[in-house]
Amino acid sequence: MAWDEVFNWKIVGKMIRYLGAFPVGLNRQGFVKATRKARQILNDGAALIIFPEAERAFSDGELRPFKNGAVRLALETGVPILPVTIRGANRVWAQGQKLPGFSKVQIVYHPIFTVEQSPAGTTLHEHLKIENDRLKNVIASALF
Repeated sequence: MAWDEVFNWKIVGKMIRYLGAFPVGLNRQGFVKATRKARQILNDGAALIIFPEAERAFSDGELRPFKNGAVRLALETGVPILPVTIRGANRVWAQGQKLPGFSKVQIVYHPIFTVEQSPAGTTLHEHLKIENDRLKNVIASALF
């Protein structure tokens, strides 16, 4: 899944298309279409890469707020999440930086994360926040 505007970038757009990415529009229609596509991919047993922050980090490396999409898809489809921390990516291509640079990046794979079912008396919104915070804590645990 990638922001639809990225598909218009000369090199990056071609590369992510080649790698099988599909666009996510920032309007309601684009979001609904991308969510359907994501569910189809997961229900077919394929893997789906989602960056829960939905944007690149700033140069300070602090995690941005997580969107609910990854946790919600996992809850709705019953698939587990493989949390991954990409340590140092903010030094390669931070938000506000025109072009990517070169720097060492470390990838940390965490144990499988299963989204728990919503307990009675908890709204979907509250439950997604709780699960998102749990996921964010796992990913943040390997940042520094």
